[in-house]
Amino acid sequence: MFSQSDIQTVYEARKNRMVHPAGKFDNGGRWYPSDDENADNFTARLRSPSRAWPYSYMTGARTRKHVAALAEANPAYFAKLLAEATAKLNS
Repeated sequence: MFSQSDIQTVYEARKNRMVHPAGKFDNGGRWYPSDDENADNFTARLRSPSRAWPYSYMTGARTRKHVAALAEANPAYFAKLLAEATAKLNS
């Protein structure tokens, strides 16, 4: 459904911190993804965040592998990400 170019666009925007993965921080400063962001269940393959490593899930959410899996697992959410990334990269 989405081209490799679309996936690359979202990946580059995330890598360059122009678009951020959806999620929230807890009181300990650990980041957890939203349900839409975790549609491909990528967190099952990563270490849980800790106070020492609070961004383990966020780091995983910025990978090309996750972005590609997200395009397949949640196309409606990915379309929103693509629109946001395209707007930010072209501004």
